Amino acid sequence: MRRHPWLTAAIVLFVLCVGTFFAFEWHSEKRWQRYAAEARAHGVKLMITDFMQPPITDNANFASLPMLQKMFADPNAEIPLSLPRKKDAKQVTVGNFTSTLDSLPKFGDPLKSQPIDWQQWQQYFWEAGYLPEKSDDSVRDVLRALEHYAPEFQQWSEWRTRTQCRFPMDWSKAKMPSPHHFTVMRNAAKLFALRMRAHLALHDSRAAYADFQDGLQAYRALRHEPTLIDGLVRNSVLHILFAAVGDGCKDHAWTDEDSGKIEADLASIQAWDDCKFALASERGHFNNTMETWLRASMRERGEMFSAYADLGFEAPSKTQLWVAGMYPRAMVRDNQYWQNRYFDELLGRIDTDRQTIHLDRATPSAIGPPTDSFDAFHYFPIRSSQGAYAEVERRYITLQTMLDQTRLACALERFRAKHGAYPVALAELVPDFIAAAPNDVYASAPYRYRRIGETSFQLYGVGKNRKDDGGFIAPRLPENQQLDAIWLYAPSR
Repeated sequence: MRRHPWLTAAIVLFVLCVGTFFAFEWHSEKRWQRYAAEARAHGVKLMITDFMQPPITDNANFASLPMLQKMFADPNAEIPLSLPRKKDAKQVTVGNFTSTLDSLPKFGDPLKSQPIDWQQWQQYFWEAGYLPEKSDDSVRDVLRALEHYAPEFQQWSEWRTRTQCRFPMDWSKAKMPSPHHFTVMRNAAKLFALRMRAHLALHDSRAAYADFQDGLQAYRALRHEPTLIDGLVRNSVLHILFAAVGDGCKDHAWTDEDSGKIEADLASIQAWDDCKFALASERGHFNNTMETWLRASMRERGEMFSAYADLGFEAPSKTQLWVAGMYPRAMVRDNQYWQNRYFDELLGRIDTDRQTIHLDRATPSAIGPPTDSFDAFHYFPIRSSQGAYAEVERRYITLQTMLDQTRLACALERFRAKHGAYPVALAELVPDFIAAAPNDVYASAPYRYRRIGETSFQLYGVGKNRKDDGGFIAPRLPENQQLDAIWLYAPSR
């Protein structure tokens, strides 16, 4: 040591670094294992396998429909219930994912009080070859064009006997599975919403309600599918159906019987149960990914990271792949610990008994903006995902608001049909037309309502600023940026 002091110092420094590294590894592992043991003792499901359904026999499984089995067996097969693409449709590529902008006709523009343009849909289906010729009745032409899907609609109707659903997805693998079944569910919701509107335009409320039930199956089929992306697709499907129901209410097209049945159907949807399941199962998927990461080689870690580009995320750079491959075990466990703590806090905000969310409860385990390059490196597995969860909460608040307002609109229509005018206050709807008037999530108070003459009304909730801004519509702002959460399907004044 006296002869080689610099070499001795280097060896001592190396030993200290190695000792510190392994001490950090030991501490992070012990802290995670202690947390996991305590969580499981309280009934918390930590792994995605805890959320996977048991096998279902084919004759009871909606996912075993021949058209869905064919899609899963052949990744290149045409996705069922797809609307036709226009010849001039543009291809857009994000990362390794390519999609087609089909420029479909709109379902109307409720912000501008513009109804659906049936002639546009008639022209669209005629150009696609779904109509041999056009008639003067564009609504009936659209219904005739939708007969193109008759074989698939016939299969879809088997949901009445196939009362369970489990898609052949192996979520226990870290690589994200093919999202084709998400596309099928959204396609189905759009087609049934379109057919619902057409039947309502022809004053066939009974057929429109059957369409509503068929469209609602797209939500029911995904109800027990884990992970957050399934939850967001369920959310999207319901929004599509709510808008179609709202158009029928605006035009007084629903019969009293059918609007009552729709309100009862919607009352059974527990949006915050759905949100809690989506977040809890997403925690399981995250933990499964982290455990797989720990067992993977450097090359396999890079492949796992690259796989997300297949879902439309930006393809990782060579530097990011190198970082992913070299990421230490201690940092993985540290990220896992803080992410699970954050999930606990998010889930603790959700009140499934009252079907609401406590927005004022803090989430101290959230990882803030990076303070330096090491901090950015340390928490890179969870920093980007945590930023998305606040948006998830907002989407579910929007969903709950739309669900509440659709139920209230159905009840208001039934009141008007019986009394010849809308009520002066929402309290008049209880209990004959709705069991209890729901509360605005942001305000924890009844929705704002006022009757306008005897022919219309205004219904809205406060927005994310949690202030009453008068329920005014800003035509230049999209629906999700309006200051208040406005029901856009009130009858014309």
